[in-house]
Amino acid sequence: MKRQKKVLVVVATAVMVAFALAVPVSAQIHAFEAKLKAQRGGGLSAQVQSLTPVDVQQTFLDCVECIFLDTYDPLNTPPGDLIAHTATVLKGGTPYLITIQGTYSVWPLYIWVGLGQGAPEPAPQFPSPGGENGLVVSDWEYLFAHYSPVPPLVFPIRLPFESVSLDGGLTYQVLIPLGGPVYNGTDHVYQYLVEGQGNQAFFRKHDAPTNDNYGQFKICVQVVTSICTNNDCNNGGASGN
Repeated sequence: MKRQKKVLVVVATAVMVAFALAVPVSAQIHAFEAKLKAQRGGGLSAQVQSLTPVDVQQTFLDCVECIFLDTYDPLNTPPGDLIAHTATVLKGGTPYLITIQGTYSVWPLYIWVGLGQGAPEPAPQFPSPGGENGLVVSDWEYLFAHYSPVPPLVFPIRLPFESVSLDGGLTYQVLIPLGGPVYNGTDHVYQYLVEGQGNQAFFRKHDAPTNDNYGQFKICVQVVTSICTNNDCNNGGASGN
């Protein structure tokens, strides 16, 4: 069932740049920006760009679907692509907010040398139900620990192994989170604003082998029904009237 709720999303002055970077094709970026501006009577861009990092944008969302991507695959299905997809089709031309949370490890417990290096966490946020779970080293976007103290590394390290497909799994893109490529070590939540293309959304993590991984990612897709700033919402709701 769909339910409407208000979600508070902190945005900085450059949030419109993040909106654009989250959409892979330039033609779609411009069309999507125009639609978002039209929602606010053409004034969204100026309003959002005037916000400071402590300002809050209030976004009205309808929950579409939440799924899990398990990084543990005992079959080692080649070529090591771990994929999950929505059952729901994302309507073409419609804005959606994707929220991804979770931690995992690509290394089995038995090869750890003490606590390795970095800041490993004791367990996945969402454990793999079929595998052995333990220390985790990464979230969707960043590596924050390593199983061995050598060679010395500087954390966090942005990963190239995650991608999203909006065309039904035909092509995949690495998306830029809202707010830019910034490590979130607090709750490991990353959000992406995208435009539906009339297909299911596919999510992919790559690793080989996959039978020594553990940890799941919770992925929620929400349709953006309207956007307003705090002052606008307080003065008249999502429409600003």
